[in-house]
Amino acid sequence: TGLLQFEAWRRWARKIRLSLRGLDPAVVRKMLIYCSSLAVWTAGMLLVSGLDITIVGRYDFGQTAFYSIATQPTNLIIAIMGAALAPLMSAASALTVHRSPLQMGAILTRMTRYATLLLAVSAAPLLVGGYWVLRAWVGPVFATHAVGYLRILILANVLRNICAPYASMLVATDSQKIAIFGAIAEAVVNV
Repeated sequence: TGLLQFEAWRRWARKIRLSLRGLDPAVVRKMLIYCSSLAVWTAGMLLVSGLDITIVGRYDFGQTAFYSIATQPTNLIIAIMGAALAPLMSAASALTVHRSPLQMGAILTRMTRYATLLLAVSAAPLLVGGYWVLRAWVGPVFATHAVGYLRILILANVLRNICAPYASMLVATDSQKIAIFGAIAEAVVNV
């Protein structure tokens, strides 16, 4: 993406001179350190939620369709959580300058409560009435086979996403390095 942006500026904004000579090595180093830990997190999340259908297909191909149907409502809950927590990142980044660690901890506690409530409200209908939701969406045969996967995925993602405010706060305060082992462990366990 960065190379495409560079090329776009070069082609359509020729008046603005772009040069690598203007880069500050200290800033580039800090950015690479910050991004390297995020790259580990991203690779870990690929193993957690990006390869699961491939793994199911490899070991039990006949269940792939049912499993992939069950992932869709789960992905909806994850998207809702991501949208709800997106403002936390910039707010926490700005507040960390003016607030004490104790105050930041109180904000994190409050956000974790809200996130847990949101997860419970969005997951409960799928846990209780998941079969009926799937039946209306894909029919009774697929619903019967996919509802077990749906319940497991919903519960697993609720447990996993209870920590999402903490992860957001770590990234917002440039502390994500301390959670690299957790991301790697989650990825290994998932695979």
